[in-house]
Amino acid sequence: MAKKFVDAAVGTEQEAMTLQDGSALTLTNTEATGDNFQVFLKPRCDPAVTAFGPVQWRLDRGQIILMSRTGETWQFEADDNAQWRRVPDSADGLVMLRGQ
Repeated sequence: MAKKFVDAAVGTEQEAMTLQDGSALTLTNTEATGDNFQVFLKPRCDPAVTAFGPVQWRLDRGQIILMSRTGETWQFEADDNAQWRRVPDSADGLVMLRGQ
C-alpha cells in the first residue's frame, strides 16, 4: 500500500527535487527497507547536504523524511507555496522544490 501512495506523490518512477542552496536529489519509488525508498544526491551538492548524505526517504504523516546511513533524519513539511520546508524551521532552514 505504501508503494501506491508514494507513486502518487512522486510519479511512476522518480521525482527530481532541488534545495534552495542548489543541491539536487532524486526521490525514487524503488523500495529500500520497510516503508522507505531510495534517494540519490546529484553531484555538486552543498557540503552540509553531502555530509548528511541521505540514502532513503519516506512519507510520514504528510512529511517527507530523508534518512542518512547513520540514521539521522531531516523532516520537510509542505507549505502553501508548493514547497517543502525543513522542520523545525531555523534561520538557515532548507526549502525543497519539486522538479527544478
